[in-house]
Amino acid sequence: MSYIENPGSNYDELIWYLTTNYDEVEGEDFYRYIFPNNQKTGEYNTDKNHWKANAVYLYHDEDNSEKTYRRRIMLDDTWEEDFENYIYDNHHTLCSGLSYRGKANTLLNARELNAIIIDLDSVSLNELKNLIDSFDNTPGYFGAIPRPTFLVTSGTGIHIYYVLDQPVDLFPYLKQQFKELKYGLTYKAWNPTITSKDEVVQYQSIAQGFRMVGSINPKYGENLHVRAFQVGDRVSVDYLNSYVKEEQRVDLDKLFTPSKMTLEEARLQYPDWFERRILKGENLPKRWQINRAVYDWWKKQSLDIVGGHRYWYLYLLGVYAVKCGISKEEFSEDCWGKYPELKRKPNGTDIFKPEDVESAIESYDPCNFMYSIIEIERKSGLRIERNRRNYRKQKEHIKFMNAVRDNVSYPEGGWQNKQGAPTKEKEVRVFIKEASKKNSVSEIAKDLGVTRATVYKYINSEEVKNDRGSNKEDLVISYIKKYPKKNVSEIAKQLGISRTTVYKYKKKYGL
Repeated sequence: MSYIENPGSNYDELIWYLTTNYDEVEGEDFYRYIFPNNQKTGEYNTDKNHWKANAVYLYHDEDNSEKTYRRRIMLDDTWEEDFENYIYDNHHTLCSGLSYRGKANTLLNARELNAIIIDLDSVSLNELKNLIDSFDNTPGYFGAIPRPTFLVTSGTGIHIYYVLDQPVDLFPYLKQQFKELKYGLTYKAWNPTITSKDEVVQYQSIAQGFRMVGSINPKYGENLHVRAFQVGDRVSVDYLNSYVKEEQRVDLDKLFTPSKMTLEEARLQYPDWFERRILKGENLPKRWQINRAVYDWWKKQSLDIVGGHRYWYLYLLGVYAVKCGISKEEFSEDCWGKYPELKRKPNGTDIFKPEDVESAIESYDPCNFMYSIIEIERKSGLRIERNRRNYRKQKEHIKFMNAVRDNVSYPEGGWQNKQGAPTKEKEVRVFIKEASKKNSVSEIAKDLGVTRATVYKYINSEEVKNDRGSNKEDLVISYIKKYPKKNVSEIAKQLGISRTTVYKYKKKYGL
């Protein structure tokens, strides 16, 4: 495994190079640049029906040891004071590139996308230079990466910030599109041995929080501040789209079309939806709760997790907790129970600390039940075997399997067919008996969708012979009369019999 051997000196080299070539941006100004539309204190309304989008950040409150992180809204008029009190020199701070409605920084409450942030691990000076050299190359060229707005140093890695020229409203269908766009950009930026010493690409959500500029990364010493450098301007979605595959691009022109159905019509046509969303106020889609055995199964997968995926293993444990209806309290206990094991897994000089566990616990989000197996594989680095449904959706597959169970009887009460697939014997025998004696083997085979050899296998049985008479004789005579110009070899080949048999009947009837 490749890693940074001396994080302290490596950090100093990165800072020296970035300071020499780019302008540094202080933390307070950095977040004003990303979130220019945060409300002022007097504008913020506690009525959720009038909430507007604001940045939400997490910080460690040293005066309250019971809570690992506290959430706070980034209000414009108090930001200077708040930055000094809650962010600067704090060991535990997190902020994503999204704006939220209200104080809960969940994907469900995400209102606007202000920036796409990519985390690049294990970056030395050589990898940093390679990364910067890749900026502005023509899209489609090997290693081409769009020029970001900021590069942020955070220990042994680099955070790449693409700040959008205009915040984008995060309609549900756009959340999925921006996730795919970020995956595509991550794949481009994370080039093993060229832009990162880590050979395993790590994919993250658009809502992933990152250490805040001005705070401290305690993994590598008290003086290692997170620092930001401006390397480009704001970017458009079209510009980012040009660097990824077509299927990973965001289509902003595909506008959200509101339903023309009235609420009363919806109540009558979709009573279940009306009760959940309108009467009970539930915002999450209806979901299928998974058996907790799946959660217990994922707990055992820690044995196969490598060092670089320790955090994501716990994060995904939270995903399975949501899918299986496990409480946050039980999930939290399980995370701390796994901590000693994960801490022993090597990842170069990157130590797995309690704050990593705390961060994973804070990621518990009801929206995470929508995580797909593909996303879980990307983040964990593990391959997950699928349940076979033969391309049927879950509901269709369950109906199909129940029908098989209820309508098929087998010996000893088992509903599985332990004798294997049925043969074509019965089908062929019945068809031959009912078919005209003038039907050739080829015609029978074609009608049944079987080979001529299969037809011959059963047409020569005593039972069939008694019903059809001398079948070969009739077949040969019928074929010769139908195709008088065919020679013996052609007749034998077509009927699947020997030339001697053809001669025998030609001679008998003087044909």
